Amino acid sequence: MLAVAAVVLALPAVVIPVSLVPQPAAAVAPPALEIIPTEEDALVVLARLSSVARATKGAPSSSRIESETWSADVTVAQSKWATHVQPREVTRTRAADLSGAIVVRAGEVRWGVPPAGSDIAEPGAELEHYEYPAGEFPLLFPQAPPTTADALQRYLDTALGADALMTTGDYFAAVQDLRTEWVLSGPQTAAILDILASRHDVTVLGGVSDRLGRAGIAIATETRMGGAFRDLLIFDADTGALLAGEESYIGAIDGVQIEPETVLSYTAWKETR
Repeated sequence: MLAVAAVVLALPAVVIPVSLVPQPAAAVAPPALEIIPTEEDALVVLARLSSVARATKGAPSSSRIESETWSADVTVAQSKWATHVQPREVTRTRAADLSGAIVVRAGEVRWGVPPAGSDIAEPGAELEHYEYPAGEFPLLFPQAPPTTADALQRYLDTALGADALMTTGDYFAAVQDLRTEWVLSGPQTAAILDILASRHDVTVLGGVSDRLGRAGIAIATETRMGGAFRDLLIFDADTGALLAGEESYIGAIDGVQIEPETVLSYTAWKETR
């Protein structure tokens, strides 16, 4: 049986069940982002983003992290598809003693139309609520990220249990997980950009507006599962801050008939420095 890894958020039970199988006509996913291509060399763009990020010296608090997110649960055993996309608004609050809460609320329907009579959550309605006592807030990265590329590479590899099979796409996913747990400072973001610049299979796509309408620079890699998925990160061109991340299916898995370029997940972080 074909094994396809599930696309899930780093948060319990926050998924929207769809499937990598033939889609009915009503199937809906977020539209592909509109990219304004650039002819600049990728290393030049990444170096410039790193420079402007490192110049932002602030150390923002990670006690409250807000994001808008949508994700598909990728399987090959079911044929249930969503008829609309309703993002989720996630707020993570944590104290120094690692107590805290994760609250998920329904967002506004962005794409598609819910079927008449469907049981759709009202925007703002609370969907999930998790409370954590001291010492139990769930963190993949419990320590603050380093601010140099070498130290951050070791930090990520240790947390991920990295091995020779790790792809650049896996690191893109790890960066999204990291951003979900930490509001990154400029130097921390610069270290991420320096790591990405060191990898030969990162492409700078060009200018783009993310799902919240913010202008940025999109970088991507097509390295997971033999190139079947595109991982994308969007950085603010003026500050270098990481704004959003996405994953799309671009094809090449035998027996999977989902349309190429289908967006499977996105996260847009709302804090700004």
